[in-house]
Amino acid sequence: MSRPPPQPEYVFCGISGGATCCHYATVNDVNCCIIGSQKGLCWQYSIKTKKCVTMLIDESNNSSIMSCGQLNDGRLWAHVRNVGVRILTVLKGTEAISAQLTSTIATDHYGFCAADLNQLDQLAIPEEGKDCSPSVRVVDGAGAPISFFPIGGGPDAKRGAIMRIKWATADRLLAAFENGSLVLFETATGRELARRDSLHKE
Repeated sequence: MSRPPPQPEYVFCGISGGATCCHYATVNDVNCCIIGSQKGLCWQYSIKTKKCVTMLIDESNNSSIMSCGQLNDGRLWAHVRNVGVRILTVLKGTEAISAQLTSTIATDHYGFCAADLNQLDQLAIPEEGKDCSPSVRVVDGAGAPISFFPIGGGPDAKRGAIMRIKWATADRLLAAFENGSLVLFETATGRELARRDSLHKE
């Protein structure tokens, strides 16, 4: 018999369009929860007061926030679908807290697969290669390229689109595919290190 779901310690309210991602961060010595939504909004909530501290991103085209996080230098980032990865600095003034857009790392239009950050401030971003094959671009926090490699496995693999990518270690990347395959890659070379095919039927 399954156990009942755990009861929440508190609930963040006022999230328009449904939450799509969240990340715990420390901003200006304050413990926060960064929350992104389907409507292209991204907020900074205080863990202590449970209230919204500031609006970080407001995308007028309603592109959903795919993933979010924090760089080692304290800046925040958010992957906006079909737009790019926004890099933000949170400023604390005398009267209010505001977020300043530092830069944007442009991304391809690639479904709902989100970018992911490792402990070395390297972003893995899903893209399509020149032959429309699934690929991954790895960049640093400033957007400078580190590596780019196809991960589709060739025309015979029939893996389909990338559904999810996740750093396993600082130089190993897990990729989940449309056909249920799960593959571990070495990011420096793009070499496959391990693979499990068809973990589910669809």
